[in-house]
Amino acid sequence: MGCFFIPRKENKMTKTKMKMTEITPLEAVKRLAELKALDIPDTLKVVDAESGEFENDKNGLIRFGKLICADSEAYEALKAVGKEELLTLQTVKIKQFDGTDLSPYVGKTLKTAGFDFEFQKKNRFGDLEGVCFKVALDEIELA
Repeated sequence: MGCFFIPRKENKMTKTKMKMTEITPLEAVKRLAELKALDIPDTLKVVDAESGEFENDKNGLIRFGKLICADSEAYEALKAVGKEELLTLQTVKIKQFDGTDLSPYVGKTLKTAGFDFEFQKKNRFGDLEGVCFKVALDEIELA
């Protein structure tokens, strides 16, 4: 796995370059996208939906919802030859999830233009697994 270079961002107040420690994860992902280091599809095909609850020491019971998606073009190409199991799946986390049934989204195609990004943590130690999308249900736009 390679390493990505993220160019320093100029601080508007001092006209100096920002240190890497001053770049937020969201800014880092956006810069990777600008450099074409991340392949961000215009649309995603929802192949599954998951929701549930977990106990958090700080906030008590937390609800979560996420859509499991694939690049729409890749989905159509692999479906045509019966190889959907080869799809690279991407997670779309639902912001402020209220327990709404997500099953109506399965099979739909979503536009990614208004989605936020976030680093996806792999384990309790905070190791990073990759990048995922994050959006509120009312901000989802069907293609």
